[in-house]
Amino acid sequence: MTPIIEAIFLINERVVMDKLFIRTSFVLAIVLFLNSVNLQGYDKARLIKKINKNLMHFWEQEKLRLPENFESHIPDIIDSKNSKDIISDKGENPMSEKDHPESEITVAMNPTDNTNIIVSPIYNGAGGMFCPVYYSRDGGNSWDRSSFTNNSNFPGTYNAGGGDPVLAFDADGTAYMSWIKLFVTLRIDDMGQQEPDSVFVILNWAKSTDGGENWIRPENDELPNSKCGTLYDPEGISFDRFTDKQWMVCDQSDSEYRNNLYLSATTITMDSSSEDPYVAIELFTKEASNDFFNENSSEPSSQNDLSFQFSMPEVDKFGNLHVTFLSIGDKGVAFYHTVSTDGGHSFSTPVKISDIHGTNPNAGETESVEGLERLYPCPQFAIDKSSGDNSGNLYFSWTANGFTSDLGKGLNVYFSRSTDNGETWSEAEVIHDDDKSMKIHNFYPSLAVTPDGVVAIAWYDQRANPETGETEYWMTYSFDGGNSFIDNFRISGGSSIWNKTDDMNNGFGIGEYNQMVCTDEYAMPFWADGRTNDGNLNIYMAKIPVSTTPLGVESVTSINGDIFIENISPNPAKDNINIQIKCRDHGIANIEIYDYSGKQYISTQCMFNNDHNMIDIDVSDLPGGSYIVVVKSKESICSEMISVE
Repeated sequence: MTPIIEAIFLINERVVMDKLFIRTSFVLAIVLFLNSVNLQGYDKARLIKKINKNLMHFWEQEKLRLPENFESHIPDIIDSKNSKDIISDKGENPMSEKDHPESEITVAMNPTDNTNIIVSPIYNGAGGMFCPVYYSRDGGNSWDRSSFTNNSNFPGTYNAGGGDPVLAFDADGTAYMSWIKLFVTLRIDDMGQQEPDSVFVILNWAKSTDGGENWIRPENDELPNSKCGTLYDPEGISFDRFTDKQWMVCDQSDSEYRNNLYLSATTITMDSSSEDPYVAIELFTKEASNDFFNENSSEPSSQNDLSFQFSMPEVDKFGNLHVTFLSIGDKGVAFYHTVSTDGGHSFSTPVKISDIHGTNPNAGETESVEGLERLYPCPQFAIDKSSGDNSGNLYFSWTANGFTSDLGKGLNVYFSRSTDNGETWSEAEVIHDDDKSMKIHNFYPSLAVTPDGVVAIAWYDQRANPETGETEYWMTYSFDGGNSFIDNFRISGGSSIWNKTDDMNNGFGIGEYNQMVCTDEYAMPFWADGRTNDGNLNIYMAKIPVSTTPLGVESVTSINGDIFIENISPNPAKDNINIQIKCRDHGIANIEIYDYSGKQYISTQCMFNNDHNMIDIDVSDLPGGSYIVVVKSKESICSEMISVE
């Protein structure tokens, strides 16, 4: 496939971010250390002491990166108060300017209107980390940005980061979003100068009833027990409790739990009377009739292991709540599955899906991809909710270089399924069909199931040139419930080389996950792409027809761009086509038409107004067949497929 035959969501140019940066993977301190030792027969008491030490070290090195001379960066905030007063106040800080790095995307599609899609990435700007929201009401053909900002609700604070955006829709079209926020409160010293007082971490949530345009933060917009603070110390920060790596799902079934919102997360509690940190996967529930999460939580991670992470909840069509998670214990590192049939109050005994090896960053045996410091398992979990033969199947995919040891074949995308509600799982298999005799990295799957039960998986793939590390984005479908997959096909039109990515993105890399949504007709994967090969990252989205012989991409739109194709008619065409284009500003753009071999047939330049525009193009000389119409401005690119008879 040539570079022009693709669907791209080019969100933002990437620029070097400020040194202020906080990551949101606190519990991975445990994962990093445990995965670097042989757990079999290890002295558990000694191990736990070392875990405790590594937790704090991880927080300083991996999570909290305040700028040098932090005090000089404190903004001039009027009426600053010390932290005791700030906790009881409400307010918002301004959003950072755009055109800074965005990655690690969460996506949700409205079940009442599949043309309504919401996207939220992590925004890495000079003012810290935010989670902007983009929404589309025409199936992704055009996008707008919500005015919502996920800043701290406390006035007089300094934004210290945050991330892990997660989106979910309920059955009636209400959207929910959760995120982690970190901020520094300020105080006035004896000289009348502002100085940092305390650092806080909190997990917030909000909802939208209009498809993502406007968001409501309820009075109780905090996850229970998620807010924790500590005095600011330039030598190091430590918390008594931390909630991390949450994921959400709404019950869209017709069960008694319909529209319940479930949030699973890793929680770490440091007990001052003991050196043993308590780590668990906790499940929090917002019942459909409530506007708050219940104080009491349950623990899907019921086994007595040392640590847990990467939980993913999902609800089947009968209202049963399934949760997968990573467990680290005396028997090794593995993914598990458990299910609740009573709305998350209790869970079955977890069943192992598969062992995993090689994707815990900074551990001794971690497989490296040149240019990417942060690389994670990126687990993905989906359920077939169709009425077809494979209804109820559970599907799970992840990144690893083996199971209990490195198999020497590079990073692979693994896949496993269960056909008996999670009681047993198939032996994990690699889903990409590249040359298995070579060491080729394939990583970060996104996984979804269409309403008709077709399984779609997409991932980063280095088969084209494994020696240079050039990375493309590939995909495949399964039409038989995950028993087999069609030939892999490439959906990106360019290659990414990551050797400058961490420098450009301050070590954040490509984030920790990508996502995909599906209709019966299309799969729509989103991913961070670095084809400019200067360290810049842009977010792309492809619209791929669901077919056993997919021909390629149907359309392309820039979420944060200035130009959108609203419609092309007639399609199929004979003599002329009329292209309806919406612009956010006036300017010049190129219109180009290519066939699927990449041959250009038409190229013309047009002036556009900052509104709706209509352009007529003569296609009477084109041979019959399929073509891609591409509209390019200085900042955006969008395209759509047409047929000529």
